[in-house]
Amino acid sequence: MLDCVGDHPDGRHAVVISGGDLWVVDPNDRTVQRLLPAVEAAFEVRDPDGWIYSRQGLALARLGPAGLIWHTRRLSWDGFDQLAILENEMKGLAWSPVDDQWHPFRVDIRTGMYQGGSYGDEDSEGWEKLAQ
Repeated sequence: MLDCVGDHPDGRHAVVISGGDLWVVDPNDRTVQRLLPAVEAAFEVRDPDGWIYSRQGLALARLGPAGLIWHTRRLSWDGFDQLAILENEMKGLAWSPVDDQWHPFRVDIRTGMYQGGSYGDEDSEGWEKLAQ
């Protein structure tokens, strides 16, 4: 799991990842809000400034100045590999124990719309939130 502290893209709050949980901290009010569990990787993005987080190698979420911009459904059964941001897409591989193979996927970093992955098309966890 990831542990780090940084500035929130809104310029007012702090972002803290402790034990893998992503927290938004308001230093003035001394309040915290847990935003995401099980964060194991973070990728800085621009336009708007922010971060894309990998949730335990299962799904991706993007944080921007206004908060959580999007969150994908579960894309992988058990982990990601070769994650990379190329222009307006995040590409990678999603593991499937069903056929013991990696499956390619890509996510539009502006909207959270995705193609591919190994898990299927159902959002059984109810995680999916796409940007408008």
